[in-house]
Amino acid sequence: MKPSTVQHYPFSYALPKYLPSSFDHSYGKVQYYLEAKTMTTKSCCVVNVTSTTALSKVHFNYHEPLDIRSIHLSGITQVDEGHNYCNSGVVSMCLVMDQRSYTPGQDVKMCIKIDNRSSSTLKGPRVSLIQKITFIAKEWTEVTVRRKERNLLHTAKANARIGPRSVGVWKPVLPIPNYTLQTCSELTSRTELIITVEYFVKVVIELTHALSWVAR
Repeated sequence: MKPSTVQHYPFSYALPKYLPSSFDHSYGKVQYYLEAKTMTTKSCCVVNVTSTTALSKVHFNYHEPLDIRSIHLSGITQVDEGHNYCNSGVVSMCLVMDQRSYTPGQDVKMCIKIDNRSSSTLKGPRVSLIQKITFIAKEWTEVTVRRKERNLLHTAKANARIGPRSVGVWKPVLPIPNYTLQTCSELTSRTELIITVEYFVKVVIELTHALSWVAR
């Protein structure tokens, strides 16, 4: 390249398939960056030649593409639970979700039906959207270690109480963040997992003079 000139070198590079998504945590990190090197030479005489190298790095994030064809979005998910409340009657709950699977940015729409057949008034339920991450690694002893972390993404609580011998229906909506960490595995073997990510909904009903009732 001639002195005092500017040159542009366009290029393209196809990323390999099945790369793990970018990740940065206290347990470890997965990072991607582009590296460019330029070399210049300077000579004061015929014998002595010196060279210098300029290095530039540009970091970027990569997220594994989501194959929407492999996800079954249609259908509903239903969970039924029933417990005896202090021998004063049975309290049953039915949780129905509008889909079986969700994608980032969607809303989780639920219908919670509580049948209070006891003689006591129940407080409104509380629902939470929780992310469970499991980090899988091998220490220097070659022993596989699993470290688990739970993150509360969203929560909502019903204000209405449910009277004795009555039925309460609540339809909460919890949004899924636009960016959610995905399960990723090693590039060389898709069966060797690095990170597993699970999402679940937890519903809690507070029962006076009894243990709190949790349904998942």
